[in-house]
Parts: sequence; C-alpha cells; structure tokens
Amino acid sequence: EEEGEQKLMTRLQLLKTRASVANENVFAARAGWARSSILERENPRASRSELIDIREFVEPKTTTPRISVAVGEALLDAGAAQTAEDLLIEVRRWNPRAVEKGRIYRALARIAVSKGEIDEAIKYFERFEREAFASIDLGEVKLEKAELLAVSGKEAEARAE
Repeated sequence: EEEGEQKLMTRLQLLKTRASVANENVFAARAGWARSSILERENPRASRSELIDIREFVEPKTTTPRISVAVGEALLDAGAAQTAEDLLIEVRRWNPRAVEKGRIYRALARIAVSKGEIDEAIKYFERFEREAFASIDLGEVKLEKAELLAVSGKEAEARAE
C-alpha cells in the first residue's frame, strides 16, 4: 500500500511540474491539492506546505473554491495573514455561493482578530451565522463570537450567544 501511495505521490508531483511548465495553472493546483490531501492524514505539516507551494497556481476566478480556501487557510496558519486575506476575499468575490463560505468568513474573522479589529471579526462571524447556518462549526463560531463580544464590553450580547 505504501509503495502504491509513493508512486501516486511521485506521479502527482510530475503532473504538477509539467502543468506548471505548460502554464496550466488549474491542473497544477489540482495536482498539488491531491498531494496535500494524501499527506494530510500522516503529515499535516507537509500537507500545509504543499498547499502553500501551489499558491502561485491558484486563481480564485478559475480554481475551485475547495482548493483556494484550503490554500488560504494554510497561508493563514503559516503566518501569511495578508496574503491569506487577499486570496480569501477574492475567492468570496468570484464564488459568492461557494459551499466553503463559512470557512472563508471564519478565516477572515481570525485575520481581523489578529489585527485587533474586533468589530470587523464580529461582523464576519455574523455573516457566517447568516450564510453558513447549517455548518457543523456553528457552535464553535458562536462561542468565538461571544468571547469577542465579551472582550469588547458587550456582555449582555455575549450571554445571548
């Protein structure tokens, strides 16, 4: 099984490289994302590195949001908040109905918190609640929002969450 997985990883790397040379960015991004998906199980750090590596191939207008958002989250986890924010805003602009919009809003809220923009983060959490209300992460988002409300002096609103 490991031998087959290694062959697949090598083949995907070759496909990614060939696609890159041929300026086939969507194909290169997909090959890199597939490598990341395989790595995620046993080596999450390597998986994130693969996602960061394909950033240059990701164009929100043409790349599926599933890949674009994963790259944005990897960038955010790596400390590249501004690059992540720019990418995620563009993904949302080009894909307003994306299933991943909850992940986008949550990541944008994290970025706002890191900048000290608590009110902006609360707005992103509110958008999450309105547009991704069926998400399994809704409870966690409500808790995060309540913490921010409490920090900003809005204890009554925080308790209502």
